[in-house]
Amino acid sequence: AAVLEELRDSERGDNRALALAIGRDPDLTPVVLRKANSAFYGSSERRISDLPAAISRLGREAVTYCVLHQGLCRMSEEAGE
Repeated sequence: AAVLEELRDSERGDNRALALAIGRDPDLTPVVLRKANSAFYGSSERRISDLPAAISRLGREAVTYCVLHQGLCRMSEEAGE
């Protein structure tokens, strides 16, 4: 929820604030980094290991989809318990 709020509040803002919000979520951080380093996003150029760079490479729309997908996965897991 905090990450979605940060996405909404800083729509054109600085990636560092968004990276801090994502960094507080231990499940979301590797998802964003893995996606940023995928072949689809040109991982052969340079491996990314920090969230602000990952957000820059992916763009806010792709990061939003990552956040929403992760949230839906959590809800699904919780519903199955």
